[in-house]
Amino acid sequence: MGSIARVFFFFSAAAVLVLTNGCSPGTGPLTTARSLVFDISPFLNWTVKETQGRKKREATTPCTTLSSAVTEADSLSSTTSDDTSTTSAESTTSTAGPTQAEDNNDPCSTSGPTLTNGPSKQQNSTEEAEKVISESVQKAITDALTRAGQSLSPSITIKVPKDQLKMKIDEAKDVDEKGVVFTKTISLEADVKIAYPEPQSSWEAMANEIFMDLAMNQGVRYDSWELCRCLRSLPYNSSYIMALTNWNMSQGELLLFSHYLAPYFIVIFALSIVFNGILIVVTIRSPRLRSNCNILIALQALCDIGITFSVPVYAYNTYRNRLVSVSACFLTQLLPNAAGNCTTLLMLLTALDRYLSVAYPLWYNSLNQTRYLAFYFVVCALDAAVFTVVPLLLPTDHHQVLCFLTDAMTERMKNGWVACQAIIVVSVLIVYWKLHRFLKYRPVGSDRETRSVIKALHALVLVYSLGWE
Repeated sequence: MGSIARVFFFFSAAAVLVLTNGCSPGTGPLTTARSLVFDISPFLNWTVKETQGRKKREATTPCTTLSSAVTEADSLSSTTSDDTSTTSAESTTSTAGPTQAEDNNDPCSTSGPTLTNGPSKQQNSTEEAEKVISESVQKAITDALTRAGQSLSPSITIKVPKDQLKMKIDEAKDVDEKGVVFTKTISLEADVKIAYPEPQSSWEAMANEIFMDLAMNQGVRYDSWELCRCLRSLPYNSSYIMALTNWNMSQGELLLFSHYLAPYFIVIFALSIVFNGILIVVTIRSPRLRSNCNILIALQALCDIGITFSVPVYAYNTYRNRLVSVSACFLTQLLPNAAGNCTTLLMLLTALDRYLSVAYPLWYNSLNQTRYLAFYFVVCALDAAVFTVVPLLLPTDHHQVLCFLTDAMTERMKNGWVACQAIIVVSVLIVYWKLHRFLKYRPVGSDRETRSVIKALHALVLVYSLGWE
């Protein structure tokens, strides 16, 4: 039953790939009510201190791109042409100093927009400041997404509305051991609105509704310096790339397809428990079925049940519209992952067992059954341990996933796991091919029952291999 379940998984994944490739974003903005708003005010603070005629700038924000925008806004807010020129010149010097973009600890580290020498006195300083800040924020978002391995759709617009941009200047005078200190603090309050593309079909509209509701329910409103750090997991551009495939889909599409696929997986989960459970019970209760081969098949049925326990976690996250990190997913999928590794290897060990029993019957019958099966069990345990411990030693990515079985691994680990499974499947096919050639040249007679068993195993292996292709 586990092999049939894998075939269902295979064709379900193929259907998702076909549906995903047919989706294309529309154009046109949605209403403001359906836009996500990010408060970037903590990024936009800047202090200018003047001691005995020398000015010193101090950035109070960790994001250098937005610091550059505030520097430009400072020059735009100056009241005289001389002050504007001086401020602009010092802005350039400041950008090369403490706000240098090479700071590795800066989550928004980027070169930022090119700053000008400041506009004329007649220009509207608020509009110019808005333009600079909007460009800076858009570049910071785009760069953050690029570093996170994601892409920003051209149909998604980022803007700072005029009514959301407020500039405040506080000046203070103090005296310390160095003399008189004049301090001017510039604060800007701004919200960035993310406008989504308007869907062109009811299918895309449903997908938009799902991930927009998910975003709102999770409270996607990032404050303080967490803005740039959290940009890595924004729902409108999160992409999920399956290893060795072209599967690339947004959270909305992923949730939408999962709502349709989850019922099928739940049915497979129930059928797997029932039929594999029957096989295990029959093997335990019937003394005639306690041969090495039948015990290995019963162990494989037990592992197949363990694999399907990944479905409840996936279904729960799907219907709760809940995403988890890859590391959290890995911990919840430890048992299904270990069972998946064991069941593949058990198929190879069963094939070897059948070949040894037919090709070397005298030696095979002289083996101690307990030690023989214990050796196979240790081999399976070591295989499962490798794919359980190694992922803990590798760095994980920051993707949010629904936590299906393959989501519990990073892309590199997933590729290695798929390669190992492919080697095992090919080895199984080679062993059964050799067994088939061996039986082909043996006389028919007492081996008729053995041949029927081998044919049944051939059919099982064929279905099993299709499930892992």
